[in-house]
Amino acid sequence: MIACASVLVAVIIAIALMLGLKALHDVIRQHRASLIEKYIEIAGRITALFVGTLSVEMIMQGSNMGRQILTS
Repeated sequence: MIACASVLVAVIIAIALMLGLKALHDVIRQHRASLIEKYIEIAGRITALFVGTLSVEMIMQGSNMGRQILTS
């Protein structure tokens, strides 16, 4: 349950971060746009890594729980 909530919070934070960076990108002058695009790309990769890590942890916890049920 906690892991599911963690993934949900991480996704909400990621969406808010991307929307904020997009708004910043729209306001910034043209010569700074490439810098903001790089920040958006990095933020997206970090978010994917974080959410992926939590998802794998949830899967592993579920498989361990299933093993415990089958062996008891």
